[in-house]
Amino acid sequence: MTGKLNTSSVLRRAFALVCLVSAMLCLSVSSAWAADGDTAKGSPDLLNSDKNAINTQQLPDNSFLYDTSIYDLTNTNTAYDKKTVQVTGEVVGDALRELGTPNKYWIMLASTDPQHEATVSVLINAEDLELIDMYGGYGRKGTELQVQGEFNLSCGVHEGAIDIHANNVKAVEPGLNVKEPFEFQGFLPGIVLVAIAAGLTVYYYRQRERLR
Repeated sequence: MTGKLNTSSVLRRAFALVCLVSAMLCLSVSSAWAADGDTAKGSPDLLNSDKNAINTQQLPDNSFLYDTSIYDLTNTNTAYDKKTVQVTGEVVGDALRELGTPNKYWIMLASTDPQHEATVSVLINAEDLELIDMYGGYGRKGTELQVQGEFNLSCGVHEGAIDIHANNVKAVEPGLNVKEPFEFQGFLPGIVLVAIAAGLTVYYYRQRERLR
C-alpha cells in the first residue's frame, strides 16, 4: 500500500513539473510576439526617416555610355542626340583648327566596316592630335581611334552640323602605308571606250577622203 502511494506522489510531482515548464514556454513565446509587434509598429518611423527621403531636386543622370558604330550613329533619328556615345573609326583627311578656339581641332572619323560606310566629324583637343600618326588617304590607312563624347544630331554651336564633341580619345591601331594592288579589270572599260573612239575617228576620216 505504501508503494502505491509513493508512485502516485511521484506522478503528481512529475505532472506539476511538466505544467510549470509548459507555462514558462508559453510566457516566453508571448514575450517574443509582443516584441515583434512593437518592432512592426515602429517600422513606419523608419520609412519616414530623413535618411530615406527622396531628393526631388536631383538632376537626371546623363552619364550612360552608348557604344555604337559610326554608321548607326549617322543614320539614326534622335535616339543618340545629346547622349554620350563611343565610336571607333579611321582618321581620314586632315585636321582643321576650330575657328576661335586655338586648342580645338576637327578630324574626320570613317567607319572601318566596308559594308556600312559612313563618316562623322569629331571635335578634339589639341593634345589628342599626338595620338594620330597617320591620316588616311590613297595608299594610307589612318590611325584608328576610339572616341567618347556628346553626339549632336544638329549641333547648335556649329550651324546644325552632325558631330561629336569628344572628351576622351585613345588610339586603337596605328596607321600604315597600304600598297594598292594593280587591277587591270578596273581599266578595261576605259581601254575599250578609247579603242572604239579611235576606230570611229579613223572610219570618219576614211569616209571623208572617199567623198572628195
